[in-house]
Amino acid sequence: MYVPHSDIDLKKIFKELSIKSLDELFSHIPKELILNDGLDLPDSISELEAIEYFEDISNKNKANLICFAGGGHYDVFLPHTVKTLTMRPEFMTSYTPYQAEISQGVLQALFEFQSLVCDLTEMELANASLYDGATSIAEAISVAINKTKRDNVVISEGLHPNNKKVINTLIDKNKFVEGKRIAIIQPNISQDDKIYKKDLFETISNLTELSRHENIDLTIWPESVLPILLEQNKETINLIVKNISTGSQLLVGNITYRDNSFRNSALLINNKSNIQNIYNKVHLVPFGEFIPFKNFLSNIPFIKVISGDIGFEKGQDIELVDTSVGKSRVAICYEIIFPEEINPYNKDLDLIINITNDAWFGQSSGPYQHLNIARIRAIEQGVPVLRSANTGISALIDPYGRVIEKIDLNKRGSIVSLLPKKIKKTIYSIIGDYLFFGVLILSLLILFISKRRN
Repeated sequence: MYVPHSDIDLKKIFKELSIKSLDELFSHIPKELILNDGLDLPDSISELEAIEYFEDISNKNKANLICFAGGGHYDVFLPHTVKTLTMRPEFMTSYTPYQAEISQGVLQALFEFQSLVCDLTEMELANASLYDGATSIAEAISVAINKTKRDNVVISEGLHPNNKKVINTLIDKNKFVEGKRIAIIQPNISQDDKIYKKDLFETISNLTELSRHENIDLTIWPESVLPILLEQNKETINLIVKNISTGSQLLVGNITYRDNSFRNSALLINNKSNIQNIYNKVHLVPFGEFIPFKNFLSNIPFIKVISGDIGFEKGQDIELVDTSVGKSRVAICYEIIFPEEINPYNKDLDLIINITNDAWFGQSSGPYQHLNIARIRAIEQGVPVLRSANTGISALIDPYGRVIEKIDLNKRGSIVSLLPKKIKKTIYSIIGDYLFFGVLILSLLILFISKRRN
C-alpha cells in the first residue's frame, strides 16, 4: 500500500535538501524529457479482462523450464492432504500467509539468507526474523540488553532514521519503571513576587495549572514555594489536592512551625489531603538559615543585634521518605552538594528528590553548578534524581548522570515522565569516601615503595 507524504513530511524533506518545492528535485532533467501532457494510455479494463490479457501473454512463454528459486528446493511433490490440513482454522489466520512480505520477496530472501548462513557456519539451523527490519533490530537489541544488563548500543551511522526511532523507543522502555509516572514543576516565581506579592490564590493557580496531568503518581513542587504554613491551613491543602492530578501524591517544600521553632521542610501530601510525611532540612545554610555560634555571639552586646533570634531549627536525622514511586532521599536546596549525607545509613534507595529555590543566584553560574552537582549524586548512588527548582534549572536525571529532560532558567513549565530505573548499587554507594582514602593510601604506599627501591 502506498502512503503519500504529508505536508509536514514534505517540509522536513525540503529543509533537509535546501529546496522549496518538489519541482526543484527534477530541475536537472532536460525539459524535453519531461511529459507535460500526461501518458497516452489505453482505456481502463476490468480485473477479469486484465487477468485474461496477462494469461494470454504468459501462455506464449516456453514451458517445462527448470526453476532455480529456493536454493534447489523446487519440483517437490506436495500431497493434497498437507494443503487441506494447513488451511484449517486451527492453523490458518488472516496474518499467516504473510501476503505483503511474499509479494515483496522478503520471505524468499530470508530463506536464502538462512540457507547461506547454514552453509557458511555448518550449523544445522539458522534463524531470521519474519518481521520488518526495524522490529528485527529492536528484538536483537532487546535480547542483548536482557543478556548483558547494559543499555549502551552501538549502531551503524547509516541506519535509517525510522529504525533509529524504534531503537530509541525500545531503549527508553528499558530505562524506565512501568506504571510510575512523575511530574516535576517549575513555576518560575521570582524572589520579589515571593516576598512582596499578596495574591496567594494566583500563586496556587500557577502551580496547580502546571500540575494537571493524567495518571501521575507523584507531583513535585520546589522549596518553600508557597508563603503560607500548609500544615496549619487544611483548606489550602484541600484546594491544591482538588486541582492537581487525580490520585497523585504531592511533595512540596514548605516552612513548618512546631515547638516555637521554624523549620525548612518538605511535606508529602496524599490524594486525601493528609500529610503522610515531613522531612526537615538537616544541613542548614549558615548566615542564610541560621547564625553560626548564635548562643556565643548573642552574649556580645553589639553583635546581639545582628544575630537576633530568628532562624531555622535543623532536622534531627536523615530518613528516607517512602513515596508512591519508591524510597526517596529528599534533599532540600544545597543538601544535594554533600555526598556523604545522601544515604549515610546505606539503606535501599530508589531515587533522590532535590527541591530548591535557586532564584537567589539570579543570572549567575550558580543554578548551572547546582544542577551539575545533582548529576554527580545520581552517578555516585546509581539512582535517578528528580530536581524541582523554583526558577530553574529543574531536571530529570538518570542514574548515569545524563539529563533526560530539563526546564531552562527563568522558564515556566513541567516535566512529565516515567521514573527512570535505578541501576545496581555502585561501589561508591556501598563504601562512600573510603574509596577516595583507599586510593590515596595505595598511591602513597606505591610512592614509598618505589622511593625505597631507588
